[in-house]
Amino acid sequence: MLLSDAIKIYVDHMEAEHKSPATIKGYYGDLKLFCLYLRNPLINLVTPDQVDLYFKERKDLGWKRNSMVAPAMAIRKFFEYWRRKGCQVLDYQMLPIIHKEGVEPRVASEGALEKILAQCSGDSLYDIRNRAIILLLENTGVRNGELCSMDMDVVEKSQVIEENGVKQYSYVIRTEKSRSPRKSHRRTFWYAEAQAALEKYIAARPKYADLVPLRHPEALFISTQNSHGK
Repeated sequence: MLLSDAIKIYVDHMEAEHKSPATIKGYYGDLKLFCLYLRNPLINLVTPDQVDLYFKERKDLGWKRNSMVAPAMAIRKFFEYWRRKGCQVLDYQMLPIIHKEGVEPRVASEGALEKILAQCSGDSLYDIRNRAIILLLENTGVRNGELCSMDMDVVEKSQVIEENGVKQYSYVIRTEKSRSPRKSHRRTFWYAEAQAALEKYIAARPKYADLVPLRHPEALFISTQNSHGK
């Protein structure tokens, strides 16, 4: 069987197992690149040395280590599937497992943050919304998806703690990283400047919501269907 035909069968298997579309698309793309590199041989002729050489040459061409984590896993899972079906293919346990390197998070400098805030210092509806978003991201460190998960119940459910004259505001968000349903929420915190920007945005939100029908009217930070990238 040609490698390309084996890849198509494996992708069909992933779809039957209801793997996520993103996973299927990623694996299919990685396996097609591998197939192209080997010039589409018979699947039983692929050797572990060829796989090792594939990743070595990617490295020599300047590919970063983290960019090879997913392709290595895709190739390993692919040959594991065919091995378990009883086909005489290479032993997937001999294939490399590439571990992701730790990457230092990029943090905006104080000057960069001031420049960003200066771009949304006006009184337009979009400036008011964007300033609240930037300050909450800076204060809380939440991910973009977590910020988008905040609903209008932040008005009723946020808590205020004052210590040594400093007010701290908090709200429970749905987190993206935890795989456990018990830990799918966590409390996040922000301070007075972000709270002031948030209150100004909430006061202006009804005007923003009246522009066109909302996609998600329950969401705190809303977008509109015809906002042209705003």
